[in-house]
Amino acid sequence: MKYDLVLFDLDNTLLNYKRAEVESVEELRVWLDVKIDSDLFHRTYKRINHKMWTDFEDGLIDVNLLKTERFRKLSLELGFLCDPSNCSEKYLYFLSLKAYPLDGMYDILDKLKGKTKLAIVSNGLSKVQYNRIELAKLNQYFKHIFLSEELGASKPDIEYFEKVFLNLDWKELDKAIIIGDNLNSDIKGGYNFGIATCWANLFESEYTSGVKPDYTISELNQLEKILF
Repeated sequence: MKYDLVLFDLDNTLLNYKRAEVESVEELRVWLDVKIDSDLFHRTYKRINHKMWTDFEDGLIDVNLLKTERFRKLSLELGFLCDPSNCSEKYLYFLSLKAYPLDGMYDILDKLKGKTKLAIVSNGLSKVQYNRIELAKLNQYFKHIFLSEELGASKPDIEYFEKVFLNLDWKELDKAIIIGDNLNSDIKGGYNFGIATCWANLFESEYTSGVKPDYTISELNQLEKILF
């Protein structure tokens, strides 16, 4: 094994978050019973949500504000009534029930199991992620799960990675790699901390970063050549 510690992001790296989000937003729209075009509702939510997660990763807002403010902004922009807290709870419930493995996920994890230390590193919300991890049966592969909401720090902050490595009692940075889809939280975060990085560009996203990943993959099965 080239790396003795492999850190995996969860959303759009192991599990298909894009699909889960689309379905959950639509379920929320139906639950709200608002007469707004489905595509417009989702596009507006996606734009607002992306901006709020970026602000969260940059340390401008906390997780509690993120949970509700995105729905307050959504209701104001599209002109419907909703209680942001209730919307948040319902949406997170819908999302927690969706765990769609990306192609090749189980194959690569089966090959890595028992051969290297594995950990999940995610900025996702705890009540959502733990349920999705269980639904996807990822507990059989990952004994170590680090969620930003519990650590009190989020990727790409150095503090987040420091807490992860302290919990793992791991000091060999040259033997660690992070694999993730987010150029900011995963790739920039890993680069700044001093570990190897692999950009999981599984959805053909545009490269928009000044930090170059050590590796780039378009399919999870390509990890075999990188890690072994």
